[in-house]
Amino acid sequence: STLLLPQMIGHARAAELILFGEPFDADTALDAGLITGICDDAETLDHAYARAVKLASQPPAAVRLTKKLLKKDYLDKLQQVIIDEGALFVERLSSPEAIEALSAFMEKRAPDFSKFD
Repeated sequence: STLLLPQMIGHARAAELILFGEPFDADTALDAGLITGICDDAETLDHAYARAVKLASQPPAAVRLTKKLLKKDYLDKLQQVIIDEGALFVERLSSPEAIEALSAFMEKRAPDFSKFD
């Protein structure tokens, strides 16, 4: 999201990830603050289960209220950004750039966006 990612990792890093759209690995996600840790594939389920058990052992009302407070400032804005992003996405689906991207994909070639301003 163009709202949440800059809040999480800062504008410069968010812009780089969103504008270039390149894949990134777990180390990059950890360095950017998108994730809080990395574990081996074999440990993933056990780690997730242990964290869920620990969270479930906390006072339920306190957990709910804390989550509410953590989300409070951006929920209304998030809803509007989702609407705005969706509208722009639908609009752009029929753009010359999107047609070129789809044609290039179907023709197994790199898209040429040089003719668009």
